[in-house]
Amino acid sequence: MSSQEPIHHLYIHVPYCDGKCYYCAFYSEQGSDPAYGELPGVELELLQASGLKLELETLYFGGGTPVMLREEGLGRLIRELESRVPLSRVYEWSVEVTPQLMSVTLASALRGYGVNRISMGVQCFDDQVLAAMGRRHSVADTLAALGAIKSAGFENVGIDLIAGLPGVDEDGWRESLLRAVALDVTHISVYALMVDEGSVLADMVRRGVTLPNDEEQLCQLAVAEEILTAAGYGRYEISNYARPGYECRHNLAYWHGNDYVGLGPAAASRIGRQRRNNMASVAAYGAALGRGVLPPVEEETVTVDDDLTERFVFKLRLAEGCNIGEFLRKYPQAGHLAKRWGERLKRLRGSGVVMEGEDGGWRLTRRGCEVADTVCGEMYV
Repeated sequence: MSSQEPIHHLYIHVPYCDGKCYYCAFYSEQGSDPAYGELPGVELELLQASGLKLELETLYFGGGTPVMLREEGLGRLIRELESRVPLSRVYEWSVEVTPQLMSVTLASALRGYGVNRISMGVQCFDDQVLAAMGRRHSVADTLAALGAIKSAGFENVGIDLIAGLPGVDEDGWRESLLRAVALDVTHISVYALMVDEGSVLADMVRRGVTLPNDEEQLCQLAVAEEILTAAGYGRYEISNYARPGYECRHNLAYWHGNDYVGLGPAAASRIGRQRRNNMASVAAYGAALGRGVLPPVEEETVTVDDDLTERFVFKLRLAEGCNIGEFLRKYPQAGHLAKRWGERLKRLRGSGVVMEGEDGGWRLTRRGCEVADTVCGEMYV
């Protein structure tokens, strides 16, 4: 892997969890191994030897559950990174956490390491629903964790909620949203429940568990927008709301089409036209690095047109939308695609899923946000 220009955004995947949430089909391993903290640094060193350059501005530890490594493993992970790349210019450093594992000691350790943003999976504020979805935390755990996080000095704190969970009616959903607002966090993500093959939830549905229908789920997403925007959270991306100035800069880099590097099993990278996905196996990952070689990877070099179109449509997910003229100034080589994009967006405007602003920028309407994948797919055809 080589990069002519330095990459500014780094993701570290920690694949451990203390159990499996029933809706989750992402790769993870139950349990933890603090020695894992040494491995992403080794992978990074091998990538640097092959030409990768980094000048980090954002750093994101995701999973899995990064705090499964506890203070010892996280400290090792950070020391191994710092020995290979300066972290002094990182202006946003996020770590995903789960309520039942947080403590004042752990939160203080994260703050001491230099982490300045926390993202916590809350999902809802109903203990019965949480248990039914395989979550290992309670509402009381959420409140205690948030107290620990704030007492450690964190100001930039986000939580995740899921719309469409079985057992959550409209009143229950409104209550969850109002309780989230009352926590006075700076960022709230609201994701629509997905039934992914390979998840426990998919088996539950086959056995007869009833989920909210599409109309009910869309209603919950609309209620979320109503309550969160009224409380001062701006909907800056389809699934993300933030107080002004607290948008997630790392994720904005993805949506703005910037390159990024991912380390760890199942981590993805985008560098120029190259797309890389590490194999989802801790065992294979560790074995390869132990031999001094890069881990197994699925690698693809996309076409010039697909690369440019991907970067264009990612921006459509943002409230700011995408201005074709501005995009061409950044990517002048996309000139041959601009006419096609413009024609298709004008056609989609007739369907009420996009709108063109006075500044010439194209944005999704509320209906467009509901069918964003279809809208973005039209840009490729």
